[in-house]
Amino acid sequence: MFQQWRWALALPVAAVVLLGACGDDDDSGDSRSVGNSGGGTGSDEKYVADICSAFKKMSDSLTKVTSDPSKFSDPKQVITQFSKPFEQLAKDFANANPPKDLKEWHKEASKTLNQGSAAIKKGDFEALQSLGELPDPPKGADERLSKIADKNKDCQDGNFDFKN
Repeated sequence: MFQQWRWALALPVAAVVLLGACGDDDDSGDSRSVGNSGGGTGSDEKYVADICSAFKKMSDSLTKVTSDPSKFSDPKQVITQFSKPFEQLAKDFANANPPKDLKEWHKEASKTLNQGSAAIKKGDFEALQSLGELPDPPKGADERLSKIADKNKDCQDGNFDFKN
C-alpha cells in the first residue's frame, strides 16, 4: 500500500537529513485526538475522496515547505515546518469515515499516523520512514478502493493509491 506515496516522502526526508536538523527538547505530551476513529459507516467513494484529499493537502504543504530553504536555518523551525503537514494528515485521515469492512484497518492506520506525527513533532525525522509503512487494507478492499482512487484527481495529485 502507498507505494507511490513512499516516494513522495523521499524529498522531505532527504532535505531534513541533508540540512542537519536536530531534535527538539520539547517533552510535552501529544494532545491530538484520533478524531472520528473510523465510524465504519462511510461509502467507498467518500472515504477515498477524504483520504486522497488529506494526502494531497500534505503533499502541497510539503512542497511549500521545501520550496523555501531559508526555513531550514533553525532546527526548531525545521521541526515546526515539517510537523504541521503530518499533524494535519493524521487528523484528516483519522476523521475520514471508512466503510464497515475497513473500520479496524482505518483505526490501525490512524494510530500509526498519529504516532509518526508525534515523533516528527519531537524532532525524530526517522519517523518519516514509518509513515510510508501503514498497514495494508484487507484483501479485496485495496482493489476496490484503487479503482476509485485511479479516477480521483486528489489521489493522482497527492501521489497516493491503495495498492498493496
